[in-house]
Amino acid sequence: MKYYREIDLDNFEIIQEKLLKYAGSVLESKTIETVGFYPIYKHQKLLSDIPELQQSFDKYDLKIKTIAFYISNKPTTDYVSADEPLKKMAHTVKNPIHADVSVHQARINLPILNTKGTYTRFFTNCKLKSCVNPFTGTPFILVTNKDYIEVDAVEIVKPTVVKITEPHIVQIYEGSVLPRITLTIGFETDPAYLLEQ
Repeated sequence: MKYYREIDLDNFEIIQEKLLKYAGSVLESKTIETVGFYPIYKHQKLLSDIPELQQSFDKYDLKIKTIAFYISNKPTTDYVSADEPLKKMAHTVKNPIHADVSVHQARINLPILNTKGTYTRFFTNCKLKSCVNPFTGTPFILVTNKDYIEVDAVEIVKPTVVKITEPHIVQIYEGSVLPRITLTIGFETDPAYLLEQ
């Protein structure tokens, strides 16, 4: 099974620079203590201000439906290196291994700021439980066992198709440059087909 795939987007440096300005306004308007998932409800304005974003997905026949910034302002583990054994890494209430609830298997994540040296890790051998985030009301699938097995990992340094319905976690290490900002994009149709190409 493929859990992720990096893709090429036209004008990505321009898109990244413009999105960073948008993310800056999100940071100014909110107090971000650890991790925040910030949907852009009026994303049509963002798309009109940054037309290159939708244009870059036209070659993949993907129409943007949802956009959210994922902003992390603190490490999600006490450990300083990705080389340390996974069993020592945090799998906590604040940073659980989880799967997203979605009608599609995948979204596309764009690196905006400080993503180098942080990893999205994927797991199998997971026992799952349906939950709702008490702060946001967002449903998700929680991994409840400790004998999960890591099967893959990706550093989001390029636009990346991510299989969000598989158990995963974002690991940000002590000493990482923060805030870490990505943009996660959902589409009218499932971009999971790109994982098979």
